[in-house]
Amino acid sequence: MPGTSARSPRAAPKSMYDQSRVEDPPWRNRKGALRDAKPVEIVQGLVNRSRSCIAAVVALSALAGCMEFVHFGQISDREAAWSVGDVKIEQQLGDGSWRQLGRSDGRGRFSVLKNDIKGGGRIRLSKPGYHTITMTEGEFLMQNNLLMNPSEDPGGKDFGNL
Repeated sequence: MPGTSARSPRAAPKSMYDQSRVEDPPWRNRKGALRDAKPVEIVQGLVNRSRSCIAAVVALSALAGCMEFVHFGQISDREAAWSVGDVKIEQQLGDGSWRQLGRSDGRGRFSVLKNDIKGGGRIRLSKPGYHTITMTEGEFLMQNNLLMNPSEDPGGKDFGNL
C-alpha cells in the first residue's frame, strides 16, 4: 500500500470505535501510577478526590446537625422490660397547667422537638396502668431510656411520683 509502512509510528486505528488505544488516566488503579503520571495529572486527581470528600463531609454534617433539634428516646416497662406505647409526654407551664409535647409510639419510642420544650417546666410521663413519672426538664433531656413502674391497680387510677 502506498503511503503506509509497517514501521510507521502513527498507525491509524482500525476503526473509529477501536478502544485499544484509549488509556486510563495514570492516577486510576494502576501499579506504579504515580511514577508514570505528570504533575498536572496528579494534581487533577487530588482535586477531584478532595471535592468529593468535601461534599461528603458537608452532607454528613447537615444530617448530624438535625439531631440537635430533636430529643429521641424509648420508654420501657421496669418489671417486664417490654416497650410501653401510647405514653403521654407533657410539660408543666408557668400557670400550673400541662401542655402535651408528644406520645410514644407502639414500640415505646418518642421524639420531641427541643424547640417545643420551654425552659423551667417539669416534664410528666403518664399512662393508665403505670405510675406517673415527673422530672425536671434537664433530667428529661439527659435520658434516652426511661423506665415506668406498673401500678397495682389495673384501672390505672393509682398514679404517684417516683
